[in-house]
Amino acid sequence: MVWVGDWSEAAARQAISKSAEAGYDLIELSEIAPEIFNVGLTARLLEEHGLGCSASLGLGPSTDISSEDPDALKAGRDRLHLALNLVRDCDGSMLCGVIYGALMKYPAPATPRGLENSRTVLAELADKAADSGISLGLEFCSRYETNVINTTADTLAPSSSR
Repeated sequence: MVWVGDWSEAAARQAISKSAEAGYDLIELSEIAPEIFNVGLTARLLEEHGLGCSASLGLGPSTDISSEDPDALKAGRDRLHLALNLVRDCDGSMLCGVIYGALMKYPAPATPRGLENSRTVLAELADKAADSGISLGLEFCSRYETNVINTTADTLAPSSSR
């Protein structure tokens, strides 16, 4: 989103070519809508310009894997797996962002069940990512943006201590 404001064909061509011209060897794709992302075009352009990629993503209330709502949990799991497939199909190296819960102000602390839901989905995702040589990156945010991971210590803490 440095070069363009969307990921239409023209925007993808511009962002990837400008990144290569600027001397970058990697571009971070913003997966705001992975379900409509043109993976084939993106992969071809990346190869054409000799760029690698990573992708970032944020979950919302309807895709919150730290929720106790089974519909949100399923939607979040599905969205994360779709996003990971996109990274894999573009020969990318990392999926990062707020991928452990929704990026929003929560009305209460995370529940033990919600934290377990998040850990379970991320463990599944990490196994699938490892099979494709992809790393996951967890972006911690302030308590005004999430209630799951707010500090470096939270990010590094073993799941049993949270």
